[in-house]
Amino acid sequence: MSDTPTKSPWPIELLRILVWPLTVLFLVVSFWTPLQKVFALLPTMFEKLEAISVGGVTFNVRSALVQATPNDVKLVLPRLTPAGIQYILENGESGITRNTGSVLKVEEQELVQAGLCRELSQEDLKRLGTEDRKEDPNPTVYHSGIDCGDSYDSTRRFLLDLIPELVRQATATPLEATSKPTIGSKKASK
Repeated sequence: MSDTPTKSPWPIELLRILVWPLTVLFLVVSFWTPLQKVFALLPTMFEKLEAISVGGVTFNVRSALVQATPNDVKLVLPRLTPAGIQYILENGESGITRNTGSVLKVEEQELVQAGLCRELSQEDLKRLGTEDRKEDPNPTVYHSGIDCGDSYDSTRRFLLDLIPELVRQATATPLEATSKPTIGSKKASK
C-alpha cells in the first residue's frame, strides 16, 4: 500500500477549480437587477425615503446615510442619474480621463455639471499629448477629457461604502436590520 493520495479524475478536478468562480458569477447575476434598482433610487433617497424596498427586501437607511454622508456628497448625489453613479463606480479613482471622440460622454458631461470633474481644455489636451510623446513617439490623440478631484473621490468612497451596508441589511434578520448601520463608522483612507 502506498501513502500517496490518489488523484481525482480530471472532470472532478475541473469542477473543483470552477466552483468558486461560478458561485460568485451566479451571485452577481442574481443580484444585478436589485443592485441596479438601488443605484437608480440613490439620488432621490436623501430627499424622500425613510426606507427603500428592492427585490422584496426593505432597507431602513435614510437617517444613517444622512448622518454619515459628507456635505459635498449630499450636494452632488441629487444631481446624479443612475448612469452617472454607475460611471463613478466602474471607472475608479479620480484623475484624468481622455477620449478620442470630440465630445465628452453623456456621463462625463453629467459629472462636469454636478461639479465633480472639470472638462479638459484643448490646451490641457495638447500639454498631455506632448507629455505622452516623450514616452511614445506615436501616442493616441485625444480630443476630449475630464479631470476629477477630491469631491469625485469622496462621492465614490461613499457609494462603495453604501454597498456593503445594503448587503448587510438585505441579509440581516429582522432584529439585526433595526440595529445601527456601520456606514461611516471608520474613515476611508485616500
